[in-house]
Amino acid sequence: AALLAGEVDIIQAVPSELIDTLMQTPGIQVKTAPGTQPKWIELNVNKEPFDDVRVRQALNYAVDKQLIIDEIYGGRAVALPGPLSPFNNFVNKNLSPYPYDPDKALSLLEEAGWTDSNGDGLLDKGGSSFSFTIDTLEEFRALAEAIAEMFRAIGIDASVRFWEYSVVRPQLLAGERMAYLDDWGDSAFDPVGHFEAKWHGYVDGSPYGRGNFSTYNNARVNELIVMGETTADPAERQKIYDEAQQIVYDEAPAVFLIVPDEAEAALAWV
Repeated sequence: AALLAGEVDIIQAVPSELIDTLMQTPGIQVKTAPGTQPKWIELNVNKEPFDDVRVRQALNYAVDKQLIIDEIYGGRAVALPGPLSPFNNFVNKNLSPYPYDPDKALSLLEEAGWTDSNGDGLLDKGGSSFSFTIDTLEEFRALAEAIAEMFRAIGIDASVRFWEYSVVRPQLLAGERMAYLDDWGDSAFDPVGHFEAKWHGYVDGSPYGRGNFSTYNNARVNELIVMGETTADPAERQKIYDEAQQIVYDEAPAVFLIVPDEAEAALAWV
């Protein structure tokens, strides 16, 4: 509103639903570029039912990332091929995004004991329904609500709750929440500064795991992260990070989502 009124010259982080409108507005210019903030839903791997890798993988298959990219982001996003952005210099090029396959999701959930035993369209196990809350921030409302609807479509009672980051972060690090939709900056295009924050086990008073909200802690991944930080040869680093990414991809401590484009708008004369 301030931009349209001429009160400001430049705005950042233009909401995706307003990009096309601004592009068609005389006197306004919009610039986009590939983004550096991968988005995912981190799943608490130490709480049922997310302590079962089949359940975590199932949720990855349950999300139609292309539909999200097309409908929410107007095509201005790419799917995540695992725990690193496809733009990262050390992304594992052998990994592909989990495909949208609700049948595969239901098959994995059935293997894990989750079925529609009551015939009401909702999954249950031992008399307990599959129900959880996706915690997130207001800025991710459209994305979170779309994903919750996709989970509900396969019988999971998923809801969304919005927080202030400063309030929810201590709870996440303490392992008190079930699922958290967020992003993490990857602007250096190198795993250092990014990988150790999200996928190394949490170590109090250190950089390791400072943004690890899934409580994921794999000894081999931890080892590889340190090796990647202290190895100079790029080819060796690639091998190290390829292995680490493969493990995290397979163990799926998160539902790997997308990397949206960044968008900024300005008055035409800028």
